[in-house]
Amino acid sequence: MPLKRQETANGRCQATTKAGRQCAAPAVRGGTLCALHSDPERAAELGRKGGAGNRKLYQADDRPKIPAPRNASDVMTERIRVLRRLAADERIGIRYRLAAERELLRMRWAAERELLLPQVVAKLQDAATTARSRELRLVFVKALARIWRARPDLKPKALAEENQ
Repeated sequence: MPLKRQETANGRCQATTKAGRQCAAPAVRGGTLCALHSDPERAAELGRKGGAGNRKLYQADDRPKIPAPRNASDVMTERIRVLRRLAADERIGIRYRLAAERELLRMRWAAERELLLPQVVAKLQDAATTARSRELRLVFVKALARIWRARPDLKPKALAEENQ
């Protein structure tokens, strides 16, 4: 006597997922499993087909040509080039384009800050020497001390030799 397949009470597949929950797919008519759980070979084949469609294969001459960096400047130049390409690429999501734009701005601000810092130090030194009140002079000197702790290369040579 052949066994009869019993239909599930709720019409869902009786198999469990990797997470341990019941499969949410509907059971095949007259069975207790969904189409994928009743035929695991078919499920594996469909998974391979999906993976093959997402795979990016480059031919040897299709790959982007990126020369090996020779120094830190080459690395920064390539980083800027890649970020600019990401920011302009319409195929990627807006969040990634905005993140690339934000990183480019951060790099620009850092470069500008490095260029302006010696000028700021010079103005602070001038203000510290010409300040009329002792309290104001102390404010400028404290600001200079913080900068010199972070960037000792900006400290005047006479002061640097005096502290050693």
